[in-house]
Order: sequence, then structure tokens, then C-alpha cells
Amino acid sequence: MNKGLLLISCFLCALLQSTGSKAEPILRYQLELSEQPTKAQLSIQTKQLGAFQLSAARSMKSEISTPADLLCLRQGKTNKATLDTDLMCDEVRWSVNFIELKQQDYDVSQQQNLYSEQGWWLLTEWDDLLRVKGADIAELCLKKKGQLSDCKSIPAMNQPPLFYLTGKSLSSIKIAGQQFDIYSNTDISTLLEPSQLKLQQAQFDYLMQLTAAKPSQAISLLWLGVSPAQRNLGGAAGLNSYLANFHYDASGISAKSQQRLWWISGHELFHMLYSKPLPLWQSESLAHYFGYKSLLNAGVQPEQTPLYYAERAASGPNATAGLYLAQQKVTEQQDYSYYALFYDKGAAFWYELDQLIQQQGKSLELYLPLLHQQQPESDQLPAGFIDSVSRLVGKRSFEQLQQRYLTAAPSP
Repeated sequence: MNKGLLLISCFLCALLQSTGSKAEPILRYQLELSEQPTKAQLSIQTKQLGAFQLSAARSMKSEISTPADLLCLRQGKTNKATLDTDLMCDEVRWSVNFIELKQQDYDVSQQQNLYSEQGWWLLTEWDDLLRVKGADIAELCLKKKGQLSDCKSIPAMNQPPLFYLTGKSLSSIKIAGQQFDIYSNTDISTLLEPSQLKLQQAQFDYLMQLTAAKPSQAISLLWLGVSPAQRNLGGAAGLNSYLANFHYDASGISAKSQQRLWWISGHELFHMLYSKPLPLWQSESLAHYFGYKSLLNAGVQPEQTPLYYAERAASGPNATAGLYLAQQKVTEQQDYSYYALFYDKGAAFWYELDQLIQQQGKSLELYLPLLHQQQPESDQLPAGFIDSVSRLVGKRSFEQLQQRYLTAAPSP
């Protein structure tokens, strides 16, 4: 969850018009694995397009790069291809690489391509999934022995990223009628026991109701175990998918580690299911708080509330800064040292506010729609939200929360 790429979920489909007009054709990307598991090839059949242009893949880096081996195949000839120029190709092709996990720890919030000796691959779209300009409907499929399978929709440029998981999943389960395909690098049988599945169902039901989401495609999950030596437990949400770390050792997965995983999973599920745009600090802090609250609604009392983590971080760097300042530092100055405040301080703000609201017989969930009344350029809470909540909990009480969490200035 560090460096946070915020991340919520939706899917694309071919649009069939009832008027009888032709549906837009699906552009099909193909992933072909090689005998060397850390290397693969991506290709697009483009003969039907006529003249077209390729544009760069989305990236988390500041610079844009072209694959060194980007090729245009046409009528038996192969030539080097370039981005943003007119091409006439039967097929375009380029290579991608994967990090081999083996026994090393890996923070999934880094969102890189992974290969596990358990027999699965994770391809993220960052820096790898080139785009055909003007093609709005596309999917990525696994090509094996000339046959295509595991086809997944490719998101538009303004939608959450694609995390394409393929290969050997450890389990495929249904929770509240929704299919989940689960991948991992270790034995996760304890996470799939009936009591744990019941917990997941209650957590998922709560978040589905909260977000009013209705996913239909299978949701892909990567639960990646790391040793307790790795302090950071990361996560990331994408298109009908999410990634989450958890701690494990030779004795297995402790009850504490399971609980922490469900909190991270709830956080990422909120991102995946909540489709309305929010400022970054709100998106991350609400996901973290409702990840916690999803456990409460599943009948699980986490060992610590969000206040514990806020107090523990109070002596850390930038701890005295308010969330409005942290938002500015991260989004305008790319100073990610302030990012942790979105989780610690942000979740504690919503927790305390929700406690005050509940004392009046209501809950924070009822006020979420008011968060979308702000001006697009504003990162602060909308006036309508503040007015409504202040009337309920008391103006003084809200102003104290606002001063402590939102507008506080760093110590000189």
C-alpha cells in the first residue's frame, strides 16, 4: 500500500447495440510464455486495422520508453517499429520480462511482473502494455499451442491498471456468488478453512453493499507471503484484481498475520469496488478505515484500532503535518515520505469521526455521497459534508478533529 497507486476496479465489454449496428471489434493481445519462465512475448494481430499507431504503455516512471525489440511483421518481412508513427503490420510483437520470486520477499505494491516456481505469472501493464491509438475495446489472452485462453479485459487509460494472473492458481472459490481465483507462493490452506471463508464472505458482502458495486468477471487475487523480517506489507488494486502481502514462516500463518491480511484485503477490495473518484488522501484513508471496519462487520475485532497505528507513528517523520499538507506534498512535489500519513493519520481521522457519528445513532457510510460535492481542483473536504457532519456531531467536536488531523502544520 506504499506509494500508493489508488486503485479501484471496473471492466470493459464489447458493446452490442440494439439498433443493429455492428459492434466494435475486440483487439486481442496475446501473451506467449517461453521455456525460460522469466521471459515472454506480447503480440497484437493488427492486419485488420490498416494504418495504425502505437502509443506508450502506462508507466509509474517519469520517462517513457519503447521496447528495444518492438517489431512489425508484414507479408513475411520483419522490421523495427516505433511509437507514434503510422504503421502497416500484420502483427506487432515485443518481449516482456518477469522477476523470479524463488524464496525472496517481494512487496507487491511495487507492481512488477513476477514469476513463481509454483507455476504462475503476474503481468502488470506498467511499461509493458503498449496501446493501439483509437482502440477502446481490447483484451489480453494467454496463447499456448496456438490456442487462446484466460482472456481478460484491458482497461482504458483512465481506469485502474491490469494485473494479469495466469498459470497455476491454488484455489478457485465462490464468495457471495462471486468467483475468486487465488494465487500464492506458499501453502494457504489455513486461509481457506470454512471459518475463514465465512469471514471473507461477510467482509465482501459489507464492501459490496457499501460501494454498490456489481462485479461479474472473476476476481483474481495474489496473496504473496513474505517473511516477518519484511516490515512493509503491501497491496495494490487493479481491474477485477488485487495483490496483498502477508507474513508467514516455517510454522505457517499466525492468527495475527491472517487478521492483518484480511485488513489489507479489505483495503484493496474497497479500492477495487469503489468507482467514484476521490482525492488521493481520501481514497487511501477511506480504504484503510473501511478495510478495518469490514472486519468489524465480519465479527472480527482487530487487535488494534486505527488510533493505535496513528499514535505509534506520532514520533515518525512528518507526523505533525496535516492530511491536506500531506496531499500537497505527495501530489504536487512527489514527496512520498508523507504517504504513510494517509494510512495512519487518515484512518484515525475517519475512525474518530465515525465514533462521534455513531454516538448519534448513525454511521459514516451514510455521508460518503457528500464527499463528491467538492470542486474538481479541491483536495479538501466539501463544505456540504462538513456542514452536515458538524450539525450532527457538534461544530466544536468536528473543528477539533479537523485541526488535529487535516489542517495541522508541521513543527518548525
